Amino acid sequence: MEFTGERAIPGKTDPDLMNEHWARYQFAEPLVHGKLVVDAGCGVGYGSAFLAASARLVLALDTSTEALGAAREEYSHPKVALINADCGRLPLPDNSVDIVAAFEVIEHMDDWQTLISEAARVLAPHGQLLVSTPNRIYSQESRHEPNPFHVHEFEYSEFESELGKRFPYVMLFLENHSDAITFIPLQGEGVRTRLGSRERDPESAHFFLAACSKQPQHGSPAFVFVPSGGNVLREREQHVEALQEQVRELEQHIKALQEQVRELEQENAERARWAAELNAELESVRSDRRKLIERLDETELRVIERSEWAMSLDRELKETQQHLASVRRSLVFRISRRIGLIRDTKAEDEQRP
Repeated sequence: MEFTGERAIPGKTDPDLMNEHWARYQFAEPLVHGKLVVDAGCGVGYGSAFLAASARLVLALDTSTEALGAAREEYSHPKVALINADCGRLPLPDNSVDIVAAFEVIEHMDDWQTLISEAARVLAPHGQLLVSTPNRIYSQESRHEPNPFHVHEFEYSEFESELGKRFPYVMLFLENHSDAITFIPLQGEGVRTRLGSRERDPESAHFFLAACSKQPQHGSPAFVFVPSGGNVLREREQHVEALQEQVRELEQHIKALQEQVRELEQENAERARWAAELNAELESVRSDRRKLIERLDETELRVIERSEWAMSLDRELKETQQHLASVRRSLVFRISRRIGLIRDTKAEDEQRP
């Protein structure tokens, strides 16, 4: 499955962005031990498979058949049930699950209020909704244009207020992607964390993550997720190198396409010259044809004129013959012929041997 920016895909998503998504599941992992969990908007299922390692069962929901197909191929787990379902209409009975995790999904929904109300419906009295979303103020500051995949983004006060309408207890966490310096001993246990002064400023937070419930919750300490290996700079460099390799491949592909374009342009130029020559020959043939038609028209006209003249002569000859026959039949002609005044050349011609 290709990375389009809509879903995080391990190995294809920028490491910094991938770590932001991984951190939320790391945050949720201690809360799901032995519990029935809903991963709403599970995407390709890497988080569902991670939670299934300690949960009783994970119901992984998504509306994308492509994402669910990738989850079956890459992140199948015996305790994960992949379900094609809408996060705003959870196919579950009331008070039936312990945890609903909805990480970076509510901002993608037109009817985002239904996610909150559906989570409140299906959660048992002791259950929790874990929901995260970008901070609209930071999102607008960090991007030159709105995120095309987000329908509605929240500011801190709106997010807290909307969750509070269905859940009487809301504990909000500010998620920030911060550079950190780590000191990790090869021996020993435990972690000490020192936070900077701006870590509790909601306006500057990258994301919000809320733990919502119908019953009181105990306070939770700050959670710090250090990416695998703890060397974010190295991961960034590796990702940059991978991107540069893709750029080099694209450049080679572009050069090949440019060469194909040049060959096509040359072929088109040759075809254009050939077409021009054919057009010239065609025009010459048309000109000769017009001249031939003109000549034929003139010849036909002369033939017609000569035919009309011959017909006229023929008519005159017939009229003369008729007149001559009439004269021969006349009494004057017969008397004149007998007394020798007129020679009958026709009779003489007939008597000749």
